[in-house]
Amino acid sequence: MDPAQNLSISIFHDTYRSNASFEQIAEGHRNGLREELIDFEQYESGRMTLSGAEAEWTVYSYAIQDVRLQALHYIAVRDGHSWSLTCATSPETFSARREQFEKIVRSFRFE
Repeated sequence: MDPAQNLSISIFHDTYRSNASFEQIAEGHRNGLREELIDFEQYESGRMTLSGAEAEWTVYSYAIQDVRLQALHYIAVRDGHSWSLTCATSPETFSARREQFEKIVRSFRFE
């Protein structure tokens, strides 16, 4: 099986000082994506509320070695905590997988 056809989902949790704003945390994540990923290219982004938490989402692509991937990343922030949720797959399968990942993300509860 071609590794680019697989679906990768990652979830990270972090704790922030209580006075860090949503915008500061989200901006840090946006900058991290741009700085750390090879050939980063952003396509879409927006804001929403996710299980009572402020959230921002971004659709982007990047390269790992000779493989191009497309990803959907959410950063959700609530009460000094942040959750980073990312789904990555090949650009060819991204549209079909996006709906599945969005459904998974909407099922999370940030407590």
